[in-house]
Amino acid sequence: ISCKINIPLSFKELKADIEYHNHESVRNIPKSMKVYGDGELLRERTSNLNDKGLLESLIYNSGDVQSRNDFKYDIYGNIIEYVGPENDNKERSSVKVEFDKDFHLLPIKISNSWGESSHIEYTLPHKLPYEIENVNGEYLIYRYDDYGRLKEVLAPKEARKGESYTLKFDYNLNDLIGTTTH
Repeated sequence: ISCKINIPLSFKELKADIEYHNHESVRNIPKSMKVYGDGELLRERTSNLNDKGLLESLIYNSGDVQSRNDFKYDIYGNIIEYVGPENDNKERSSVKVEFDKDFHLLPIKISNSWGESSHIEYTLPHKLPYEIENVNGEYLIYRYDDYGRLKEVLAPKEARKGESYTLKFDYNLNDLIGTTTH
């Protein structure tokens, strides 16, 4: 997340003041960062943490421009929603993430405020993605061997042509050689 600001290089002195959060479990996240040019405040960023020490909001100020980014978490500490800064119409876009119900660590659905979503299915026991459906309804398929090593990738273009793979990987443990076919 960034806020692009053009700062003229004509300053004689640039100074940054950084203050850090003093949370019991987090001490390396800046609470406030202020950048000065010749004593004038050029931009400022502040952050707020929730009671667990997770980033709750980032606020950027650069003169008359302010933007706010907000984050929400589930009880496991996974980001489940990001809400971006306002656009010119005072609207804020968002992205939501749903996690698997068994392990609570694998993102299975990602959706945005425009109604688009993508889905991910995973292999067990390796917890590797094997099918990803993008926002256009197209699939990317991954196949793995018994050791969790990637064997094949099938992209939408090749799937439409009836091909069995886009990329194929072979492993020879005797010679420690891997082969990629495309």
